[in-house]
Amino acid sequence: TQILNSLLHIHNIADVPCRSNYVMERPQISGEDSILEKEYNKGNFKCLTLERYCEILRQCITVLPENVVIHRITGDGAKKNLVAPAWSADKKTVLNYLKNNLFQDKSIDNKPSK
Repeated sequence: TQILNSLLHIHNIADVPCRSNYVMERPQISGEDSILEKEYNKGNFKCLTLERYCEILRQCITVLPENVVIHRITGDGAKKNLVAPAWSADKKTVLNYLKNNLFQDKSIDNKPSK
């Protein structure tokens, strides 16, 4: 959140995309895994759990000024190429989790923008 606060004060940010990080297979052009996929398979890279992603998202949202619009709360890659995390493949479950956990926080105003 410290980095986000700094960026908000340096730049006049009007909107922010929020996306989880996921590992994707490299297209079959080269026949090799992506660098991130190799590191993930070696155990050198860990994806966020849905719970941790929601915690980080809550921390970021609570420091955003009221005039900043979040235009994407999560993102998902093509399921056929998804390596991890498995939870990101189920968009309905992710959105329901965020609705039931993130927007229950009284410090977050979840009214749709006008």
